[in-house]
Amino acid sequence: MKKRQLIIIAVALAIIVLARLASNFIGTPPERPAPTPVEKVNTVFVDTVALAEIPISIRSTGRVEAIDRVVLYSEVQGMMLPDGGRFRAGNRFKRGDVLFRIRSNDQRAAVVSARSSFLQTLSTVMADIRLDHPDEYPNWDAFLTSADAEDGIPSLPENISQGLERFLTGRGVLSSYYTVRNAEAQLSKYTVRAPFNGVLTEASAVPGTVLRQNTEVGVFLKPGQYEIETAVDRSTIDLLSVGREVEVTESMSGDSWAGTVKRINSAVDPSTQLCSFFTHVQADDLEDGTYVDVSVQAEQVKEAYVVSRSTLIDEKALYTVVDSLLHIRPIQVIHIEGGNAIVKGLKNGDVILEQVPPDAFEGMQVAIYTKEEDQ
Repeated sequence: MKKRQLIIIAVALAIIVLARLASNFIGTPPERPAPTPVEKVNTVFVDTVALAEIPISIRSTGRVEAIDRVVLYSEVQGMMLPDGGRFRAGNRFKRGDVLFRIRSNDQRAAVVSARSSFLQTLSTVMADIRLDHPDEYPNWDAFLTSADAEDGIPSLPENISQGLERFLTGRGVLSSYYTVRNAEAQLSKYTVRAPFNGVLTEASAVPGTVLRQNTEVGVFLKPGQYEIETAVDRSTIDLLSVGREVEVTESMSGDSWAGTVKRINSAVDPSTQLCSFFTHVQADDLEDGTYVDVSVQAEQVKEAYVVSRSTLIDEKALYTVVDSLLHIRPIQVIHIEGGNAIVKGLKNGDVILEQVPPDAFEGMQVAIYTKEEDQ
């Protein structure tokens, strides 16, 4: 029994010794060096700059507005009188024609009363005028004879002497006269007449309506003479000048008209950051309120180049490639049209990106694409 135990112990010790020897023989495997990371180089499409004199065509849209356009208001309160259907949109009127009337019975009575009061005041001083100002009496006598409370009062006699003027002022004659004129001016507001030959385009009140003071009644305009306001960016407005020819086109019908730049407003609209210019168009077949396309040839830009708008950096710079590295080049954007931009600040031979990598940065290493890469 003891002999068997000794054999087992001897075998176990032998196994341990052999395992130890094998471990020392094999040893720890040497550490492998980490693989060197391969730097990724973006392949980019480029364009070589060739500066040129580039004509700029400004295209935009605008709304046609009549130059002579009047919004009609009721300056007084009262009922709008029947007119046989004349005050309707589309009806034409000549200058001086009645557009609409407001019932004026009360004001007309006030005018007659004011005239009567004036004539009474003047009649009481006629004897004094005859005695103290005999040379001027015939004119005033003729004036009083021609005046009538119902039909109207003519203008005062001319060349009133200083003495007579003071006398009439002291007796209240002149103040009474101007009270009449004020009442007549107020009465005239009850009849609204056409200020020029034109057409009624809007009628927002109908006869029989009681109008309040300052109520909008309609819109009256003169067709044939129109103006179109067009918004453009600040850099483009400097390329325009008054008198330049403009092509105006109605997109639905395809009709076109010739116009000219009438005014330029270089002030920047705070809400849109745009400036505007105004085109004058003379056309009988153009309608107020129509939206049209406007095209005008502006001044040509020297030493400029056309680039894709997507390559701009905040519309102030773009990337150039020098020795396979990206560099930011400041530029000046002259005009933007669609997806392209006309810029200045580049040099002939500059290599610029046609497409900007999404992770582009100053100093980034790139490889320029060549046709051989496709072969």
